[in-house]
Amino acid sequence: MSPDPLQFPSIHRAILAKDMTDQEMADSTDYYEQLSLYIMQGTTRAALLSCGGVIEACLSVARGELQKSFAIVRPPGHHAEPDEHMGFCFFNNVAVAARVVQQLTPIKRILILDWDVHHGNGTQRAFNDDPSVLYISLHRYEQGTFYPCGPFGGMPSCGEGAGLGYSVNIPWPEKGMGDADYIYAFQKIVMPIAMEFAPELVIISAGFDAAQGDDLGECLVSPGGYAHMTHMLSGLAGGRLVVALEGGYNLESISRSALAVTGVLLGEAPEQLPPLVASENATETVFFVAREQSKYWKSIEPKACEPREGLEEISHSIPEILKAHRQHYMYTQHDMMQIPLLTPELERRFSTQIMCTSDIFENETLVIFLHEL
Repeated sequence: MSPDPLQFPSIHRAILAKDMTDQEMADSTDYYEQLSLYIMQGTTRAALLSCGGVIEACLSVARGELQKSFAIVRPPGHHAEPDEHMGFCFFNNVAVAARVVQQLTPIKRILILDWDVHHGNGTQRAFNDDPSVLYISLHRYEQGTFYPCGPFGGMPSCGEGAGLGYSVNIPWPEKGMGDADYIYAFQKIVMPIAMEFAPELVIISAGFDAAQGDDLGECLVSPGGYAHMTHMLSGLAGGRLVVALEGGYNLESISRSALAVTGVLLGEAPEQLPPLVASENATETVFFVAREQSKYWKSIEPKACEPREGLEEISHSIPEILKAHRQHYMYTQHDMMQIPLLTPELERRFSTQIMCTSDIFENETLVIFLHEL
């Protein structure tokens, strides 16, 4: 069983921030900026209220006081790991709330669905070896170059120990994913696994940075798309559903998307969407996810997810094939990932040839190897 999120070192460091002087905060600027965190005297109180709000929202549903709830809170939480706060997140609101529900109510099986455009590394880490919490994330990945970077949000990252198979990552290979892509993933992966797991409570980590209009997320999910995903999830767990706000960088996009989700929570039908056809990248991603997850879930059939279009004509040179093989070997055997380059031309010429270990930012010494094939 995973450790109690209430005992995570990151929580205690965040609480200590309230006792820092202005000078201590100034002296710590570089440390916090490296972690994409910004603090002030009110940070600890705001983070405690945010986490407490999600706890209360979950408990009210778990105890039957409410059927559904929406915790509109900030700061968000899904990047906060057991040993470190990061990515605008101080306490992992959803992870803490899920464990509190398990400790204080009869509910034990919990589904956390994370549709924030970034992988919820902290939430997966919190329950990575825990089969009582199913974590499913749809996010931009781009070979591990999109924040929070690294292989943890990739397809093979499925949990460990007793929790193997209870982490499901649907990693989009590029920006621009929209309603058709997300709903296709829901139909083929999310809902079959969720129904097989049969949760007693569903919590949505509802970042709205994959929404239309968010310049950082650069995806195209509409308010209606979010409403339809919420509607599908509301059919699980006897209707016990909690939505917890996570990321988002466009207030209008957040507001319109959250309003559409709230309408579903209040019993409204989602708006009708136009005819939808998932993109080639989405169908291929879902197919590969299905192949990975079929090892753990009987309801996932990879053949049912095979892209309908025929394979493109093979037109790769032998050196390109060898480079791709080397890249795959270094990633799977040595946890090495591709380094993002500055220009499209550099990406075209060298993207498969420059790699680094995932701990590049953690070591004081950098060793560089240059070699010819």
